[in-house]
Amino acid sequence: MTQKRCETAPFFSNNASHCLEQSLLQVFSSQESSLKILRGLPRLYHHKHPSKTLIKDGFSDLGLLKIKVIEHFLLPLYEMIELPQSSRIFLYNFQEKEIMHILKQHFQHLDIDWIDSNSKDLKKINSFDLILSTPNKTPHPSTLLIGEPGFLESSPFSKDPLYCMGLHFLEYGIITFSSSDFTFQKVRNEELLKWLFQTIKPSKKEIENYEENHHFYFADCFSEKGAKIYLYALLASESTLDKDIDLCVLNSEELSFLIDTLEQILEPNFNIKKIEIHQTKKVRTYVLAKEGKTVRILSLKNLIHEDVFTLLALSKDFVGVSDTSLPFAISLNKIFFYDKSSQFCSLIKDLIALAENRISQYPGAIQFFRLIRNSLCHSKDHGAEWVDELYFQEQKPWNEIAKHIGKLLKHPSTKSGFNQLNGIIQKEYSFNEKLCQIVKKNLIHSFFPDIAFFERTLKKEFQENQISAKELLHLMHSRLFLKSIGRGAFASIKAPR
Repeated sequence: MTQKRCETAPFFSNNASHCLEQSLLQVFSSQESSLKILRGLPRLYHHKHPSKTLIKDGFSDLGLLKIKVIEHFLLPLYEMIELPQSSRIFLYNFQEKEIMHILKQHFQHLDIDWIDSNSKDLKKINSFDLILSTPNKTPHPSTLLIGEPGFLESSPFSKDPLYCMGLHFLEYGIITFSSSDFTFQKVRNEELLKWLFQTIKPSKKEIENYEENHHFYFADCFSEKGAKIYLYALLASESTLDKDIDLCVLNSEELSFLIDTLEQILEPNFNIKKIEIHQTKKVRTYVLAKEGKTVRILSLKNLIHEDVFTLLALSKDFVGVSDTSLPFAISLNKIFFYDKSSQFCSLIKDLIALAENRISQYPGAIQFFRLIRNSLCHSKDHGAEWVDELYFQEQKPWNEIAKHIGKLLKHPSTKSGFNQLNGIIQKEYSFNEKLCQIVKKNLIHSFFPDIAFFERTLKKEFQENQISAKELLHLMHSRLFLKSIGRGAFASIKAPR
């Protein structure tokens, strides 16, 4: 069922069941709006005849798909218009502080405020020009919704205005970060510093001495299975090295499952003398041999946002990540084991599609992602007539997956493949610029209803095949250009409420 994917000749080019994608490619075939599809629309497959497919609910309307795709090409056109300096943006229920940071860095002259969903002080929302929120809780009917990666396939696709992060051609990319100088002296978690250095203010000399004798790793693993796979693969990859290992685990409230399964995780050739598990001021020590390295595992809670980024940077290359820490790992060029917290696996599917298309010279890295998919994604459609593609995936035990990953970690080409793929995502699939374009466009619509009305009119004509994508973009560009030169500086203009 899996076919070779290629950007210049999409994987569905000779498959009649993918005629809807072919239609989209024809619609957006002009130079101004060239469309690349690495993974097709979400589909279900007949459990006995997988060559028979159905597009999932909400993704089969060509007119709606055209509107969703054209949005990607409309956003950059709004760059020519300046925003009023009095514009106000309100973020609601965003746990990701990076959203606030990106917007404040790009829109330095705008008033940007934030509040979480637990706050009852929502009266001030009405004084803002634009409200951004996650789709789970919306404080206002006209809220602009930003969905996390994977949300697209779990939500009403037609919900508007909805912009989802992710790598699918209907999504808008992944948040990326700029690297800086990282050191343990910037870590603010005192518990961790005391554990590593026996002081909350380690000197450069103390840090150097520590790094000469230890390998530090960081893992933000969500599930018991994911934690076991990560730990086994880590120990396997370090089996021929002599340095002690310190592993900091985030969000693991209970490490008791490690204690119960240590015999399953450990191998004689791992060269381990003893393992210490540190949790809530309790230490459990397990002596395994007379010689070898010491492995210490610390479970941390309530790690601040900045420390997560810093510790991922300070970790050796192989890290464990969840939804929230994945963008950090990509930005830091890490080899990441992705232990996703939600039931939707679309991002893993898109990572595999991107890898198969762009880094085919690194089969080890591609196999790595397939192993993540096997560990993470399983079909719950047994007994149903129409099933997800994961239904046909061979299920492997966790220790078999871990052994394969451990072997791949020892090959330098795996690291090279991850570096190249991470670089592609940072350069071509960054959500940062798209986020600012989305905010700017929607702010402009709030200040200039005529522009919003003009765009809606063009979209309707485009949806009904009265105009082409090229004509829509040309007409919109002309209208925005006239607005920019006709209005002059917009800093003093405020639309009446």
